[in-house]
Amino acid sequence: MNTFESIKIGDTAELSHLMTEADIEKFVELTGDDNKLHIDAGFASKTVFKKPVVHGMLGASFISTIIGTKLPGDGALWYSQSFEFLRPVRVGDTIRVTAAVIEKNARTKSISLKTDIFNGSKQLVTTGIAKVKIIEIPEEKPEDNSPELLPHVAFVAGAVGGIGRETALRLAKDGFDLVITYNRKKAPALLLQKEITALGRKCLVVQCDVSSKQSVEEAVATA
Repeated sequence: MNTFESIKIGDTAELSHLMTEADIEKFVELTGDDNKLHIDAGFASKTVFKKPVVHGMLGASFISTIIGTKLPGDGALWYSQSFEFLRPVRVGDTIRVTAAVIEKNARTKSISLKTDIFNGSKQLVTTGIAKVKIIEIPEEKPEDNSPELLPHVAFVAGAVGGIGRETALRLAKDGFDLVITYNRKKAPALLLQKEITALGRKCLVVQCDVSSKQSVEEAVATA
């Protein structure tokens, strides 16, 4: 898939296709366009063309192919096209379809392409300008669950006591953010919180009575 940034003015693409009677039959079946000029040799012989003419839009449909598969390719939204049909294409002709970037619009992330179709004699049979918006899908980055990138959070119950306090400070120095709890003595907990934040770690103070299941559940939910 070409990105808008990777496409440059002057970039080109081309493809070739041999026009067959089977192509015309499929086009008529799909579109219902059974104009005798395209399918009836007797009718066509009485016109200035003398032989059946390939539907102009059948040939032009390969412009969609070159836009959708080559330039820009996947993500192309073809929203405008001008056509001039200059010469007829016959069954047995190998058409060559070319596209060249002639303009870029950074605001809309769209490009303009000069689109030309040539017959087997290298004569220009169809020409026009296509406008295409490039739809890009953001690249998905794999989730990195490396231990060093995961947040380290420790929950220390009863952190205002001697062992709890020293444990919380040790964890903070080792790179952990803290959730510390107290039961009745909030002031020492707030003082410890200041010491932990001074070490550059986050610290949440939560009231919790560890003898109460409801209190513990509420503290965990808050954390």
